[in-house]
Amino acid sequence: MTRAEVLIDGGYLLKRLSAARPDVDAADAEAVAVAVSQLVRSHLNQLNKVHRVLDACSLLYWTFRRDARPYRGKT
Repeated sequence: MTRAEVLIDGGYLLKRLSAARPDVDAADAEAVAVAVSQLVRSHLNQLNKVHRVLDACSLLYWTFRRDARPYRGKT
């Protein structure tokens, strides 16, 4: 069975949230958490159209949120 990992860039999400979901206040942590949960569930439902398991949430392996400034140095 395929399992999905979800990586969320917190800074980008908060910046783009008002464009994608104008009904969600980006300053309200609980509202953002609900919106993220709905987004993840939507992606799992799309994935479940291929894998057809009883509960789409069983396809979720991990949800990880990162929030770091982009690296601006040289490598």
